[in-house]
Amino acid sequence: MPRVPSETAISQRDPAISSDQGRGPFLPYSGGTRSTLGRVRLLHLSLADDWAAAVSAGEYQVSTLGRTLAQEGFIHACAGMDQLRGVAGRYYTGVTEPLVVLTLEEALLGCPVVFEVPPGAQEAFPHIYGPLPVEAVVAVTPFTP
Repeated sequence: MPRVPSETAISQRDPAISSDQGRGPFLPYSGGTRSTLGRVRLLHLSLADDWAAAVSAGEYQVSTLGRTLAQEGFIHACAGMDQLRGVAGRYYTGVTEPLVVLTLEEALLGCPVVFEVPPGAQEAFPHIYGPLPVEAVVAVTPFTP
């Protein structure tokens, strides 16, 4: 099981993170879409073949291009399309396989989501500390960089 940062460690990294009424760490987000449950919908860029394999397995465990949840410790996600386009431009430019955007309902994940600022970045990105149940994916959209 991946190690999840403690509440103290999380708040020390980014003082804007709060406990969101006991439902786990949450960083208020000023853009993107909110779900009918009132939570921010998260996005994840995936190879179409990785998503197809996850549907068969019942859960998705790819962290990022070429790395698994077990290797990375969390699954990378984005808080909106602007972040996702930036990630695609930095890390997926040479990918020729079909890509899809997974839209995730945070309330259905069943694991912690921690917004963290990666080294060298200027903004916090959602990190999902557990596998994604396929039921938490509410939309799958083809993506072309």
